Amino acid sequence: MNALKFIRRGIWHYKLSYLGVGAGAVLGATVLLGALIAGDSVKETLRQVAGQRVGQVGHVFAAGEGFFRDALADDVETDALRAAPVLLLRGQLSASKSGRTQGSVQILGVDERFWSFAPEGDKSVALESRELGVNSYLAKSLDLGEGDSVILRLQEPGMLSRDAPLSGEAEDVISFRAKVRKVVEPSQFGRFNLQATQLPVPTIFVPLSRLQQVVEQEGRANLLLLSSAESGAWDSEDLVSRIRGRMALEDYGLSLVDVPLARASEIRSSRIFFEDPIVRVVRERFPAMVPVTSYLINTYSANGKETPYSMVAALRAEGAPFLPEDMNGQDIVVNEWLAEDLDLKPGQELSLSFFKL
Repeated sequence: MNALKFIRRGIWHYKLSYLGVGAGAVLGATVLLGALIAGDSVKETLRQVAGQRVGQVGHVFAAGEGFFRDALADDVETDALRAAPVLLLRGQLSASKSGRTQGSVQILGVDERFWSFAPEGDKSVALESRELGVNSYLAKSLDLGEGDSVILRLQEPGMLSRDAPLSGEAEDVISFRAKVRKVVEPSQFGRFNLQATQLPVPTIFVPLSRLQQVVEQEGRANLLLLSSAESGAWDSEDLVSRIRGRMALEDYGLSLVDVPLARASEIRSSRIFFEDPIVRVVRERFPAMVPVTSYLINTYSANGKETPYSMVAALRAEGAPFLPEDMNGQDIVVNEWLAEDLDLKPGQELSLSFFKL
């Protein structure tokens, strides 16, 4: 018996075992190949969704709960850097035809510069003052089509953070009617969203100037989209340096006001309270500064009378030359209006009630 015959007889004798091993190998290879194909497909799908969400946006400058000049986009833009201001708010949309309402809607105040950041940059959407665009996800949810009438409701931006105890339960709600001009598809930037989620977000696109007018924030934005040209890449540090170098005082929500009575100048915040980083910078730049802390008082009470919702200010004597020199830690100075309202006289006790932060 030669070797070849011996091998053939061995294979025939153990044919069932060899068939099982072969079937297992084929099955394993099929599973591995399917996993590779599925993984590659999921990866490509996620890449496409991410591209639809951010388009050509490379960096984002966000103001948080504040606002900056929309002209800041023009100030930072160069041949190697594109910029687009956006006013990002939240609200709800009601469809007049179907009667349906969608809450937690992303509202974007945009101009023509926004559409240049779309995945396909030539997909500009022209909107008139009383027109808006809705993304395809929102249009499907509310059964909306072009020309349909809708009512948009949003909360007026407040001067205080919504997390602050003094901000109140809710701000004023603003409503306005508009017509759907365009159903914006994902390829046209209809899926724009800066949150890392694969789920579509209901989105409304409103002319920037119109939304600024509605919320009384003319010339303001709270988001800046940035994109570097291929010939001149920008890293985050360079962008931060360029933006900060072109920001004005009002971009920080601050203003400088002369106060003749105190023989000084005041740095005021449009949001009532200063953020800690701003306080630290001001103290470093102006060591002789006099801090003033103002707070909302729920009730002043004296002589059986009450005065609700007033302000109290704590400051050092050098910040208020009109204060008596012999004041101690238990003394308080009131204005003439409060004294008349509560029949106050020097030496009388005054009670203050307020929310503790």
